[in-house]
Amino acid sequence: MLDTYHKILKQNLSEKRYIHCVNVAQKAVYLAKKYGAGVDKAELAGLLHDITKQMDNDLQLKIISDAGMRLSPIEFRNKNLWHAVSGTAYLKTKLGIDNEEILNAVRFHTTGRAGMSLLEKIIFVADMISDDRTSVESQKIRDVVEGSLDKAVCLTAVALLEMLMSRAVIIDPNTLAAYNDNVKSFD
Repeated sequence: MLDTYHKILKQNLSEKRYIHCVNVAQKAVYLAKKYGAGVDKAELAGLLHDITKQMDNDLQLKIISDAGMRLSPIEFRNKNLWHAVSGTAYLKTKLGIDNEEILNAVRFHTTGRAGMSLLEKIIFVADMISDDRTSVESQKIRDVVEGSLDKAVCLTAVALLEMLMSRAVIIDPNTLAAYNDNVKSFD
């Protein structure tokens, strides 16, 4: 089945974005083994997390609507968040994936949220630290995740918050909630 998913990704994504998805899947597998999550689920969620990222906005809205899903008002105002919702809808309606863990990992890979499952945390962090990410923040998170997934979640949220604020982009409150929910591990 993975071969089919690779073909679909190659049809829908640029080579650079496809390589990113493969890298996230590899990092997700590593983190799943390290922290005791389902390796197959981590690989699948990591591979498919950006499946609709480069689709036309109107098509993304149609995929979301056809799945009976909705964007929140904040998501609607930030088109960079649409692919997490449309990707989840695509997995459900087009690929027949109904595993809630995988769907939630894709749904919240961009923003995070309070109460994330282990798999959600893994995909949230893996997206930030995949081998194609070269920022100072990504390297710092790579170092931290070796000792604490929760601390890596916090640092990922901080990096996202700082990046969004520097660009004067609307921030989904789920990102702050992800930080607040995981910062308790620093106590």
